[in-house]
Amino acid sequence: MTETLRPPVQTLSMRGAGDPWPLVAEAYTRDGIVVLTEALEAPALADLRAEAEAARAQVDAAFALSGTASHAGTTAGENYSIPGRHRLRPALAALIAGPSMRALTRATIGAEAWLFTDQFLMKGPRSRMDFNWHQDGGYVPVAHRPFLVVWIPLDPVDTGNGTIRAIPFGRMPERQLLPHREHPTN
Repeated sequence: MTETLRPPVQTLSMRGAGDPWPLVAEAYTRDGIVVLTEALEAPALADLRAEAEAARAQVDAAFALSGTASHAGTTAGENYSIPGRHRLRPALAALIAGPSMRALTRATIGAEAWLFTDQFLMKGPRSRMDFNWHQDGGYVPVAHRPFLVVWIPLDPVDTGNGTIRAIPFGRMPERQLLPHREHPTN
């Protein structure tokens, strides 16, 4: 993921020696992004995969009952946008509010933070949906303080199979929210 970015984004292993949070804070302040590897133990990642699959199955079952195959950014068998699962699944709520996420929040945006949303975004291998360039803050329709987006890929990702791409602050014309336009394939 980071090798396609110039200048490269800081990648930090969470399994290294010492306290990683000062380096996380430094990288986030400088670049506006930091890539953390080995941030979740294998069982926690397996639990997230199972939760995502259960959410997808629930949506597919609802589509089957309603006789529809598409609604609100979700198309059965192709792509899924499923928000708010932490309200239904205590394990997700525990992960979101757990010590690792609290430490990440403190290192990046400060100790005072609230959960705005959680969301499973799943794209199938033949999905026709694109995620064009954007800043996540461009989708919030009111003035807001900076916020943190945590992306946890549930499958191995690289530039060939659909990882996110990010633009570090050093490549941005300004360190602010830029105007956004809806793209017809989003």
